[in-house]
Amino acid sequence: MNLNNIDLLSLQPSYFQQDKFIKALCKTLNPYFQKLSNDSRLVYIYGRIDELDEDTIDSLAWQFHVDFYDYTLTLDKKREIVKDSLKIHRIKGTPKAVEDMASTVFGKTKLKEWFEYDGKPFFFGLDVDVTERGASPEELKKLDTLIEAYKNKRSWIDFINIFLTNRGSIFIGATTICGEEIVVYPWTPKDIESKGNIKLSMVQGQGVENITIYPRKE
Repeated sequence: MNLNNIDLLSLQPSYFQQDKFIKALCKTLNPYFQKLSNDSRLVYIYGRIDELDEDTIDSLAWQFHVDFYDYTLTLDKKREIVKDSLKIHRIKGTPKAVEDMASTVFGKTKLKEWFEYDGKPFFFGLDVDVTERGASPEELKKLDTLIEAYKNKRSWIDFINIFLTNRGSIFIGATTICGEEIVVYPWTPKDIESKGNIKLSMVQGQGVENITIYPRKE
């Protein structure tokens, strides 16, 4: 049932739906039930953290006993810390708690135990990407406070490697120049054959020959 669009009349039996008094009563009460639905959402706090204003988030951080909370953080960061507070409390004092909180507040963080870099027992180190937060002295002090809040009491910080990445736009242009060389030699035709029709006119002439026969002399 969607209380935001509740229609009391539709919930009544069919014979009540035809009653004029019931129709009028339901129409009158509908707005009150809808307002009650909107007001009831106010008590649903934890599931609406992404919708709450900054003052409410700050109050929730106090209520959930967030061990490290910086009021200068962005609203999105504050919301992440508050949402993760219950989980972090369950694993507080572990390398995972230090890694997760440092990653949430400062940037991607990798914790290295002493045996991973041939250090002394009970010591550890951190690789922290502070591209988003920066590496000012004030920020480094906050990082120290965060580590102290979430590490176990028997462990000590040995080193902190700070990674800072510069981001920018690179524009690359390219062009291609190409050419073609063509050499034309004189053309020498071979095996030429000519074909055609030739018409010849021929005329046959007629002549008259006169032969004179004289008597043969003895």
